[in-house]
Amino acid sequence: MYFLEQNRQALSDDDDHYTLTDLQFAIPGFNCFRDVGSCHGLLCLAANSLGNLTYVCNPFTRQYVRLPYPPISPSLQHHPHSKVIARIWVCDKTHEYKVVEVPHSKLLSGAQTDDQCSKVLVFTLGDECWRDKGDVPYAVETLAGVSNEFVNGGALHWVGSSPVNVILSFDVGDGVLRVIPFPDQFRNERG
Repeated sequence: MYFLEQNRQALSDDDDHYTLTDLQFAIPGFNCFRDVGSCHGLLCLAANSLGNLTYVCNPFTRQYVRLPYPPISPSLQHHPHSKVIARIWVCDKTHEYKVVEVPHSKLLSGAQTDDQCSKVLVFTLGDECWRDKGDVPYAVETLAGVSNEFVNGGALHWVGSSPVNVILSFDVGDGVLRVIPFPDQFRNERG
C-alpha cells in the first residue's frame, strides 16, 4: 500500500511535487481488495463486489479490524448480477464510525422476475454485528458499472430506480431512508 502526498514548493505555483511512500502495510491473506471508502485516515477495504471480506484499517498505525460477514446469503454475495455500495464515515450525532452497505439484486426481492430490491446494512465500529435497517424497493443504479454514491450532510445518497429514477438518502444518525424525486429534466422513466 502506498501513500501519495502532494508537496507545494516555493519554486512555482504551477510546479507540483509529489512524494510516494511505501507504507509497508499488508493484511495477512488479503492480497486483492478495493477501497470502498475512507474517513479521517481510516480505509474501508473489501475483497469482492459485495464486501464479503471487509476490513477497516489505519495504514499509518498498521491496525485493522475485520468486520463480520453482513447478514446476506452466500448465494447473493457471489451472484454475478449483484452490486453493492459501501461507505465509511463518522456519524455527526453519535461521533461513531459507521460502515454502510447497500447490496442489491433481484435475488433479494425473492421474485422470479426482473424486480430488484436493495437492503440497508449498518455496522458501527466496536459492535459485533451488522444492523439490518430494512429493504428498499429500488435497484442501485450504476454508471459504467460503478456506483455513484456520495456522503453529504451526514447521509449516504445514491441513485435508485423502480420504475423511475430517484435519489435515495439514508441518514445514519436517525436511521431514516428518504426518497427524493429527480428534477423533471433528469427523470428517466423505466419500463
